Amino acid sequence: MSAARPTPRSIRLPGLPTFDVEDLVTAIVLSCIGILFIVLGPQEQWFPLDVVPDAVAQPILVICGFIGTLYAPRVLVSTTSILAGIGIDLLAGGHNFALWLVFQLVFALVGHAPKPVARIVSLLAGAATVLTGLLAVAAGADLSTAFQFSLLAALIVFLPAAWASSVREHRNTAEAERARAEAERSRADAQTQVAVLAHRTAEVSARLTEQKVRTAAAEDLHDLVAGHISAIALQSQAALAANDERIRAEVLTTIHASADRALSELRRMIDVLSAEPAAADPATSSVAETFALARGVGVEVHGDDLIGTLTGDDEKALRPVFAELIANVVKHAHPRELAITAPEPGVLAVSNPVTGPDRAAGELIGTGRGLENIRKRLGRLGGSAAFTCASGRFTAVIDLPSHPDDGAGAES
Repeated sequence: MSAARPTPRSIRLPGLPTFDVEDLVTAIVLSCIGILFIVLGPQEQWFPLDVVPDAVAQPILVICGFIGTLYAPRVLVSTTSILAGIGIDLLAGGHNFALWLVFQLVFALVGHAPKPVARIVSLLAGAATVLTGLLAVAAGADLSTAFQFSLLAALIVFLPAAWASSVREHRNTAEAERARAEAERSRADAQTQVAVLAHRTAEVSARLTEQKVRTAAAEDLHDLVAGHISAIALQSQAALAANDERIRAEVLTTIHASADRALSELRRMIDVLSAEPAAADPATSSVAETFALARGVGVEVHGDDLIGTLTGDDEKALRPVFAELIANVVKHAHPRELAITAPEPGVLAVSNPVTGPDRAAGELIGTGRGLENIRKRLGRLGGSAAFTCASGRFTAVIDLPSHPDDGAGAES
């Protein structure tokens, strides 16, 4: 809680500083005691001086004492007000009821002054009780009179010091409790904010997960179906252009096989996206079958014997990759040929001839979803892919998932 903000126990009056309810009650009680002291106590003067009449000095003395106690937390204001009251009473000749202001001064200093000052005043108050009796004995007073002086000193200085010390301890305890309660509220607010942030983070994570699932589904649909559809379109053109019925029959048989496989894989994707665990998982085509389909549409494949050295997981990961690369050969390569080499263990370089100017990797990926899907798919599996188009050849350098190599798969 900020120190500048008034507490619920504080009062603010227009044009006056804020004061505490407890200080107001104490000031009223002490002022009533002071008035009784003035009215009922002895009226003799200490010395013959009448600069300020008693009728003026006494009301000012009560007001100064009231202000000094009301604003006791403002030590400078309180001390100045009480000392001013004592000074005015001295100008009136000095009276016993001026000792009431000493009572209030000790109470204000012990209750609200800085701890070192309060400690010194408390020690002086205790010492004054003893020293007053000793000084009275030293001045020739009997023990009964010395005891009376000690008792009067205890009432005037020791009693307010003990009272103020108790009030100060009570106030410090209350402030510590308020601070602890405020800390607990702050901790509860922080926990609430953390819970809200966690909920929002969970919502964002769920949306990101859903988006990733949709993106992966789009990539898989493209990988599984696009190659077959491209092959069917090209084979259909070949069937329409052929005059030999035997060739037409062979091409139509190939078209039927491609369409059947595409439909089977599309159904499998739908089963996966529908979260049906009991759905049958039809066997996917191998890389060798993909190459056989490529040769059926007139693509020459060189180096396909390297595929036989791959692990089952690598071959499964590369099947949609080669399907996409073969589709690109059918669309863009002249002549239609695909060359596969292994420049180093765990790396395959797949290239085909192309026409047109050299192009950077970023431009190649930006032309369609196929190359981007290849890069993302291999990245998810732990591999990578980099693409170049230079000197009339397009080349895909593939780091196999089972042999990841960050250096070889980095894009320029």
